[in-house]
Amino acid sequence: MIAKTAVEFKVEGVRERLTNLEQWLARAAQRATGEHEVEGHLFREMLRWELSCSEAFLKLVGPGDLGKEVTVGKRTHRKTVAGNNMHDGC
Repeated sequence: MIAKTAVEFKVEGVRERLTNLEQWLARAAQRATGEHEVEGHLFREMLRWELSCSEAFLKLVGPGDLGKEVTVGKRTHRKTVAGNNMHDGC
């Protein structure tokens, strides 16, 4: 189960980043910043957002332990006795 407070915290973080980006864009427009600089900044910021969201997702879903076996499509994969590697079931 996902903790509501964790999700709410991430939403607030996204809103704060969006507000910061809006402010940056307004300043860039006032300074007549070149399009290539704005585009570069937006690209880097989107990469940061993606990393932050991916990290938040992984924290919310946990370690990814699917149990002793998992079925994907028509194939069942089972854990090996020695570790966490999933191998095709027989």
